Amino acid sequence: MASERTRLLVAGSVLLVGGGVLVKSYLQSRPPHARTGEVKHEITQEVRDALDDSRFVEFGEDEQSNVIDQIRTSVLSQARGISQVQRLGGRSSHDLADAFAERVLSMYWPEFERDFETSQSRGDPKPREDALEQFEQRRAFLETQDWGPKVVFEGVDVSLIQVGADGELSVQRERFAAGFGVLTSRRTMHLFPVPDDPVQDGLVSVEIVMPMYQYEVKSESMKPAVVGFRFAWNSSLNKWIPYESVLFKAPGEIFGAPAI
Repeated sequence: MASERTRLLVAGSVLLVGGGVLVKSYLQSRPPHARTGEVKHEITQEVRDALDDSRFVEFGEDEQSNVIDQIRTSVLSQARGISQVQRLGGRSSHDLADAFAERVLSMYWPEFERDFETSQSRGDPKPREDALEQFEQRRAFLETQDWGPKVVFEGVDVSLIQVGADGELSVQRERFAAGFGVLTSRRTMHLFPVPDDPVQDGLVSVEIVMPMYQYEVKSESMKPAVVGFRFAWNSSLNKWIPYESVLFKAPGEIFGAPAI
């Protein structure tokens, strides 16, 4: 990479994204003021606190194992407190922690054989040749960037996704209320076996996010956002399947949603 220290820039709530500016992303929905056409760039204190740079701790490439272990521990601890996850069986919490860790590894420390194997295990039918081509394109992008882990392990946020009476996802409503903008991206690199709208289809679905640095378009620099992935339970595979990436940002900033 451009630097021997991959600067994974992550912080406290939990994650994942990689090569976001390479993928086609779209606004899943917008805060109420955006729906009226009014543009507001006021930043609330809650957003300022979540994206405060002083919270971020930098880790070197040789600390990969420590970073991943702590992320797994954080996810596992919270997943055990969600009754809907526990009803899926004893391994469901461990598999959720593994699924999130796989996305983090793929984003910051990509290795083709490992990443291809984990995607196949979660039902991605993509041929090896196609997967390799996509991997090389993404790795070429990463080699132009000077980024890697900078993480706050406290505050990992693992949330059950529910739909309110207004059709709004619970996790998005809470972020909107706090003053965040939201960007999401569906499957762009993999063909995982999950319906287009797993929450509406009644599948148990979970969002895991954490603050991390991503490439911000207007400033052409790395800036903090709350980034993560949404997973749905596939009862045939007995595994969590990633189906959507999400990025919560300060108003007025422009990011690409993480690749998935």
